[in-house]
This record gives sequence, structure tokens and C-alpha cells, in this order.
Amino acid sequence: MALYRNLGSGKYEDVTKKAGLDPALHAIGCTVGDYDNDGAADLAVSLKDRVLLLHNQKNGRFHDVTQSAGFRNAGPNVGVTFVDYDHDGDLDLYVIRSQEAPAPRPREPISLPSDNAWSGNVMWRNNGDGTFTDVTQDIGVYADPSVSAVGTDYNNDRAVDIVLIDWKGPTIFENPREGKFPARTPWPPNVPHPSAGIAVLDFNHDAWMDIAFTHSAPPGLTLWRNNNGKTFEPVALPATDWVRGWGVAAIDYDNDGWVDLVAVGETKDGKGGIRLFRNLGPDGFKDVTAEAGLDKVQLKDPRALITADYDGDGATDLLITQNHGPVVLLHNEGGNQNHWLRLALKGLNDNKSAIGTKVEVFAEANRQKFEIYGSSGYLGQNSTELVVGLGQAKEADVVRMLWPTGVLQDEIQIAGNREQSFTEIDRRGSSCPTLFAWDGTHYQLIGDMLGAGVVGHWIAPGERNIPRPEEYIKVDRKLLREKDGKLSFRFMEPLEESVYLDRVQLLAIDHPADLDVYPNEYFASNPPYPPFKVVVSQNAKAPAGAWDDRGHDVLPDLLKH
Repeated sequence: MALYRNLGSGKYEDVTKKAGLDPALHAIGCTVGDYDNDGAADLAVSLKDRVLLLHNQKNGRFHDVTQSAGFRNAGPNVGVTFVDYDHDGDLDLYVIRSQEAPAPRPREPISLPSDNAWSGNVMWRNNGDGTFTDVTQDIGVYADPSVSAVGTDYNNDRAVDIVLIDWKGPTIFENPREGKFPARTPWPPNVPHPSAGIAVLDFNHDAWMDIAFTHSAPPGLTLWRNNNGKTFEPVALPATDWVRGWGVAAIDYDNDGWVDLVAVGETKDGKGGIRLFRNLGPDGFKDVTAEAGLDKVQLKDPRALITADYDGDGATDLLITQNHGPVVLLHNEGGNQNHWLRLALKGLNDNKSAIGTKVEVFAEANRQKFEIYGSSGYLGQNSTELVVGLGQAKEADVVRMLWPTGVLQDEIQIAGNREQSFTEIDRRGSSCPTLFAWDGTHYQLIGDMLGAGVVGHWIAPGERNIPRPEEYIKVDRKLLREKDGKLSFRFMEPLEESVYLDRVQLLAIDHPADLDVYPNEYFASNPPYPPFKVVVSQNAKAPAGAWDDRGHDVLPDLLKH
């Protein structure tokens, strides 16, 4: 295990021991994410016999919290990925386990593992208190012995699915939001296998996420077009002489606004290499390995392929790991000649790492779509900061973010050739309809309504709410003026709901001027509901204090409203 600190000058410092990590441990996979939403990125590292959860102490050191988090030791472990599978705002951890298999040898086909003991993949649900619960059997994502997994919303239903690859090929566990994830195989049976690495990308700008796989068999790399979340079909790629592929990534190496493919693999004589396929849009893919100078890169047993703009110049760079060899860092020379935009996102009510967020970038006639992942390629994870190619456009007209909990956020006229940081706005993706009344000059917000009348509200697995059929809302007489001889109200649907009204009545309550009157209303998601009556109040006073669950004084905020 090793940790290198970026010094910001093109150099790195080995801080493994300084950070409290053990360099003697043989790490296999790693995922980075802020699992406790404290603003610092934590680590989950897979070893052969266990998985380590390492908490970032914010002082340059990590603390092993594996036992207190509730993780049980088992293996053999390979991939790990942070993913918010239940969309509750914190990161869960999916651990991918395999069976023992002999290391591949030059000039020999890879050997599949035998049916020996295997403990199964595990989904650890984040309980939000520093502990995790094994929910694998509850949601059904144990699968066959596997290698890698990526969380992506392949069918655009706004629930993150799990794409998993194992010795038999790829499988998608489709997220139903409740209950078990059904296993899907939406590609033809001739998909090459065994598979090794996964990259998810929207190569053809249709807003459906396509998938590239590497394989431990020829041709080593394949690309599959997503047909509206129903099926996948193969896409022609330039030929390789590989007998097996490993790491794979989506990268716009020249920032022309079309995402390209890069991968590492091996020939039958054991020679490792890298291939870069440029995306020409409607004209398909072109092998530009030699043009980019990558044909001169000599590799031995390449494995993971990681993308990141490590020096902040707007051109995405590459890092390659090798079995029994040093890592190789490749600097992108000239990839920033076109305009670009680097996006750094931070969740607010969602996980702070923004993992699972969908990002669309509109620049002139170009529309690109991305997702932020907790793992990618083969046993690795790309930078969660996105480098988006803008081509000749100097700015993005719109940057649209759909956060995992359903919050939609648009930022407009975003200048390019720099990093832009965005924090999730403080709102909900869906809530209550709102009532407005005409006050003589404009429509004034009265408040939200029908919060307890929602149909199909999820309470717990297998349990839905009982909708409340009626609600009373106070409208102060001072806010009402006639418009064209009538009192005018507007019921609005600003968020994600459809309002159904059978009847609307206006009740007038006469009362002494020194009294306040209110309807007997409070939120109740299930019966018994509050009975209708008028509540009378006199000499109302502000509350003496109000505090949230962390002890913060929120009274000033309450009094503003």
C-alpha cells in the first residue's frame, strides 16, 4: 500500500507512513469517498483476506475504523466501490470478491477459477452513524465470483444500478428502489468473456450511458451502445493484437467535446501496451495511439488505468499500475489546446464526494453527459473532478447537475479554461405543491400544502402511507385583493408532483381584531389525522430558543420566516 502526496509542482512525496498507512500491506483495490460526510475523503482498501476502512482524521493521517464500522473479514477481495445505492445521502460500500485463480502466463489462455469456497460479494449499507450493515441478501447483489463493479444509472430511471463483471461476463443489477435488485444481461450472448475492466461513457451524445469492457480474451476491448436502457449492441472499434485487456477509461484527451477511449492490455507474447481510440463522432473511432506518442510506452503486466488532471492544466493525464513494477505517470502534452472546463462538485444533502451525480454540459450545439463514480476501470477509480472538453466554445451555456437524491441544479454561462466548483443547492427534488394569492400587485406565496396527501409515499419496505384527503390553509385577509372582481388563487407545481383536486372551498372566519386564528393543522403521514377546528391565540410571543440536533442555535433563522 502506498500514498503519494501531490506537491503541486509535478512532483510527488511518499507519505504512506506519515499518513499512518502500512506500506507492507499488499493492497488490491481502493475507493475514495467521504463516507461520514465530514468534508474529508476517506479510503476503503481491499486486501486478500479483508477490507480496510480508513477514516481521514483531517490532520494528514488515517485511522483504521474497520472493526468499529462492523466489517467482517473474508475474501478473497478484489474490487471495492463507494456507491449510494439507496439514495439516502451517504455512501455505502460494495465489496467484490473472487475465487482464487492462477496468474495469467504469456502465450497461455487465462485459467478460470475452480468451484472452491467463496464467501460472495457484500453490500455494506451506511447507517449514518459510522457503522455499516450487510444488506447483500436483502437486495440480492451477491452474484457469482466477480472482479469489478461500477454504479451507473443505465436506464435513466434515476436509481443507480450496479454493473458487475465476473468470469462469465457482465451483469447489471437493476435498482428497483425497494427490494431485491433483479439481474439483467441486456447484451447478446456473444459478448467476450471473461471480463476485467469497466468504463461508462456517453460516446454518442444521446444521454444514455454506454459501456466499454476489457476482457481476458481477444479482442481485449469492446464498446457497447445503450439502446434506451433496453439493450446494448456492439460498436466497431479499431483492431488490437491483444489476447487480454485490463484497465480502461473514458477520456477526452484533446478536449474536442467527444469522449475517447483508452485502455491497457497484453499481446500473446506478454508485451504490455496502451491503446488510444479517438472519438470522431458520427465517423466512429480512430486509433491515434502512435499520433499521441503512446506506442513508445513500454509496459510489463499493466493493470489499472487511472485518469486525472494531476497538474491542473486542463488536459487529462494517465496513471498506469503494473504487476511487480513501478507505476507509470503519463503527462498529456497539448490536450488543452481546445477549450475545457474542470468541474469540482460537493454535495450538501447528498454525499460530500458527489458520487452518483449526473452532469450534463451544454456548449453551443454540443451536449455531453457524465456521471461521477466510486470506481472505474480495473480495480481503480478516476478523479471525481471532471475535465470536460468544450472544443471551440469558450464557455458552457449550461452545466446541469442531477444529484443522487433527485435535486436538479442548473448553472449558466460558466467560463471555460478554469476550474469551477459547485456545491449542491439546499432544496429537495420533490416536495409539496404551493399556494399563491393575488395581493393587488402580484401573486404572494401563502405556503405549501397537501404534504400529507401524497399518494404512494414510501414509509418502509413494503409499507406506503395512507393519504390524507383534506387540508386547511390559513390565508391572512391582508394578503387578499380582488383581481377583475374576483379573489384569485394559484396552485403551483414547482417540483416533481402532479396535483389532483376534487374540491376547493373558501371559508371566512370572523374574529375580534386582537385575536389570531389558525386551522388545527399539523403534519401526519398516517391516521389519526387532526380534526377540523379553529385554534384561537392571543398575545403570541416568539419562542425563547430553538436548537437543531447538533446544538446549533437556529432561532434567528426561524424568526426570519
